[in-house]
Amino acid sequence: MKFKILDKVARKNFEEVWTVIGLGEVGHVRLANADNELATVSESDLTYIYSEKPRSKYDFLKMYILVNDTAPIGLGINSIAHVGYLAAKTFDSSIAEEWRVCSFKKVTCLVSEEQFNEAIKEIEKIGGNFVSFNEDDWDNQYISVAFEPRYSFPEIFKTFKLHSGV
Repeated sequence: MKFKILDKVARKNFEEVWTVIGLGEVGHVRLANADNELATVSESDLTYIYSEKPRSKYDFLKMYILVNDTAPIGLGINSIAHVGYLAAKTFDSSIAEEWRVCSFKKVTCLVSEEQFNEAIKEIEKIGGNFVSFNEDDWDNQYISVAFEPRYSFPEIFKTFKLHSGV
């Protein structure tokens, strides 16, 4: 079988799903798994699972908004609206403009205070920008933070739980 880039495959003697990321020598393909392990293997060692549709680069362009999980639900949801608005008005890079025009995707997560602070540290390490929102009715504590839109975020962001709205 001829595999295409982004096909999801099962690899003989491995439990996880692999993604075809390139074509190798005749009869071989390059693979990656969720742990960023790379391999070049024979097509005969693979079983096709499904294909992903072609994606636009804008599918990966998003803004993360984090809200402290100890905040009362009403204040938390209200702060998400405030910090999202503040972020859209604050960030003026070319990537932020692409985000406004082409993507406007937001990922809103409920995080612990430790995760909240760790996310800020990780973004600062890579020179990223963020805005935070503090709430007067909650002892002036920071309740939410929005990170400037990016194509990729530090790995820690993948571990955050999506906010369910309740």
